Amino acid sequence: MSCPVKRERDLWGRAPRAFMLGALVALLAACSSAGNAPASTAKLGSPAEVQVPLDGSLVTADGTWAVVKMGHLDQLANSFWQLLVLRRGGSRWKLATPPGFADNGGLVATPNEGTSLVTGFPANQLNRFSPLAATSDGGRTWAPGVLGQGLASVPDAMAASITGEILVLVGGQAGSILWSSGNLSDWHTLATEKSIATSAFSRSCAVAGLTAISFASGGLPIAGATCSRAGDVGIFEHADGTWRSIAPRLPAPMSQATTQVVRLTSSSGTVTAIIAAGTRSRTALFAARLLPGQSQWAVSGALIVPKSAQVLSSGTSSSGGGVFVALSNGISERVEVQATSNSSWVQLPTVPDGTGTVAFTPDGRVDALVPRESVLTDYTLEANQGKWERSQVIQVPIQYGSSS
Repeated sequence: MSCPVKRERDLWGRAPRAFMLGALVALLAACSSAGNAPASTAKLGSPAEVQVPLDGSLVTADGTWAVVKMGHLDQLANSFWQLLVLRRGGSRWKLATPPGFADNGGLVATPNEGTSLVTGFPANQLNRFSPLAATSDGGRTWAPGVLGQGLASVPDAMAASITGEILVLVGGQAGSILWSSGNLSDWHTLATEKSIATSAFSRSCAVAGLTAISFASGGLPIAGATCSRAGDVGIFEHADGTWRSIAPRLPAPMSQATTQVVRLTSSSGTVTAIIAAGTRSRTALFAARLLPGQSQWAVSGALIVPKSAQVLSSGTSSSGGGVFVALSNGISERVEVQATSNSSWVQLPTVPDGTGTVAFTPDGRVDALVPRESVLTDYTLEANQGKWERSQVIQVPIQYGSSS
């Protein structure tokens, strides 16, 4: 089967019809085999202004994790990020937020093999440190840790390797990358924004800030950045004591745009980046993938996004490198899925009002999680019907006024 490729399209101006779930799942499967200060929304202006909220979800071989902002969303002190898990083969979401942590500063999570997950909480109000927690049993129990600096409020501020090493991004965009052998309270500086920017192998980007971290398939640390020099993408690999560019080239007509790496993830050896590229007239999103053992990235066609649009959530749609982005134009919300570089961005049916994030399972189920203060409602996209059906309601215990 050949996957349809539409190199470039406007999200609301010339969007194709929404696919039914059965067709969507079949398309994604066929294509895959072929080949911040916390905010609920963030405007897409020039790439340097793009901020992706912490809300999102990630797929692992053992299930799906979701991060959703709940509480009084218009009140910073009374908004709390929650972690949920849907284990493989299960049908019900379970609340898995690590207990005893102040989570109204945000919540960041990264998988660490099997049912393991490492979470971190960006610095909260007057705090200048970030508590951490790790689970090895799918969120049933948690082991604590601490980071002496504030974790960056970006979705990919943490990364774990298959050997247990952990990276964290601290201090915001002009911050540092810290490394640990696996001990959540023993951290060492691996790099700073300045040390990456001044490396002889990465100067062409003119790094304007660090935005994401991950591990390459060989276990080497990689970092995503904003490039202030047009025509370059900021993805760097740490090898032999220095940082060198391993970034892809974007296709025309955005090849001379300024760029920002807004997501950078690694799953099953495949590294996937979501790259925002912008000119004065428009912004586009690209999905780029680097397969294990390969040196050349495969880059998707452009998803052109109006300047007035907002990012609502993002994450992975499969354990093999598929990604999604949820956006809003202020009137309606749309979710775009990108399975592989050989496929076009695929639009899901319009999600329920107030959706915090969508979430995908390893077996192809698609859910929309809708927070309303302390109540989280789960809607499942029904096969062959193209509509969302309510499947679960979760009461989340939130202690308003408990922020510190």
